Amino acid sequence: MFSDIQRKIAMILLNGPKTVMELQQELDVNGNVLLSELKSMIKTKTIDKFGHPTKYRLKESIKKAVVGDESGPGPVHEFEVEGIKINFIIEGQSTSEALIVEKLKGIEKRMHDDREIVVEKCEIADVEEVDGVYNAYMDVVFVAVSMRKVLALLFATGPSVVEVLHPQQINLNMGEAQDILMDVSEMVHSYTSYILKMKNQKEIDEFNKKLFKVD
Repeated sequence: MFSDIQRKIAMILLNGPKTVMELQQELDVNGNVLLSELKSMIKTKTIDKFGHPTKYRLKESIKKAVVGDESGPGPVHEFEVEGIKINFIIEGQSTSEALIVEKLKGIEKRMHDDREIVVEKCEIADVEEVDGVYNAYMDVVFVAVSMRKVLALLFATGPSVVEVLHPQQINLNMGEAQDILMDVSEMVHSYTSYILKMKNQKEIDEFNKKLFKVD
């Protein structure tokens, strides 16, 4: 879930808003590290910032979940992330053990560097060899800011298993739906163009028959 530093930040902010300098003094951490953690918490809508000089504060929903209100304690013991929580199982296969590890570690790094998601868990399984072919998979849980981002990651990583962990219901406005449909259209067009470039005319005709069910 959250890093140790993020948990400490949250506990400090339970007592009220703080500036970066105030947080740094209480946490005794590098300034760049602190700013990176704060950005991650803003992305997951755990905290927000306001005023001048800039102060950071816990979202009211998070504060209620932790300390409760007049009606009693909060419903959770861990800070709930706002966003879409997804589990991907991403598989890799290669005749080279080093290549498959490099590929999965590359995906892991890109996901950690992506500013539109927060990676909560990422585990790469041990590589297994069967008949000269090396297989491995990566189990990753992340929170994305939008369904559009989830779709982009799905096309980019090609997971074999996809599971929506949170929330129970996802609502899209018309603009978001339009953006997603355009993204899907562009991605399908790109893949189709790539496939057709790799085929001769006979293979293209067979491909079209299967695609459009032409008799």
